[in-house]
Amino acid sequence: MSGQGPTFRLNFEEAIRFVGRDPRWLPKLALGALFSLLSIFIVGGILTQGYLLILAERVARAEPYPLPEWEDWGEILRQGFNGFLVALVLSVPLLVLGFLLMLVYFPLIFLGASGGQSAGGGIALLTILLLILSFLFVPFSLLVGVLGPAAHAQLALHGGDLAAAFRFREVFRFIGRHRGQYALMLVLSTAAIGVLSQIGYFACFIGVFATIFLAQLFQYHLIGQLCWSDRTLLNTPSRGE
Repeated sequence: MSGQGPTFRLNFEEAIRFVGRDPRWLPKLALGALFSLLSIFIVGGILTQGYLLILAERVARAEPYPLPEWEDWGEILRQGFNGFLVALVLSVPLLVLGFLLMLVYFPLIFLGASGGQSAGGGIALLTILLLILSFLFVPFSLLVGVLGPAAHAQLALHGGDLAAAFRFREVFRFIGRHRGQYALMLVLSTAAIGVLSQIGYFACFIGVFATIFLAQLFQYHLIGQLCWSDRTLLNTPSRGE
């Protein structure tokens, strides 16, 4: 992770190899896979999210073995809850759109089943509304996908301070400072999750969650590198420092 300001480049090789260099990588990965599996109970997802945010913090500090231990459960839960809350708030527009889609979809099905000439106008109107809402769902999904990692980066930069993630001017500035590298991180992280999850399906049931967790480690190591760039190269102030 070397460079000067605008010449900073993400170290993808380091983001891949750092797990295997940790002397305790296997039990750490096993617990991460287990908590990824338990994400269906929310608390598992919170623990996983907290672990990933702590990883990003450690990468930002350039620690030689950034993969955290599963030890400080209070801090993992605190960080995870804040990360979960940030993701939930950012997803509110999608939740609203999903609710509106249901409000339109079910009356449309009912009118289509009832038939009749009088229902034609209502069906046409509801169909138009359904198309508009479906069309809006795509850009809002992309916006949430773009903003989420940058908001989590603010948590990593500011010691898990929840308010930092909602300073949207700073979130957009963070994205703007890194532009191409940030876009590359998003593309490669999405590809890694897709590819590794498919590999996991051929392994075993728990293998799916292990490979997804590996892809998340890759993504948050890259996020941590961007935080390192802000903190070290650009001298971005951190809350409490």
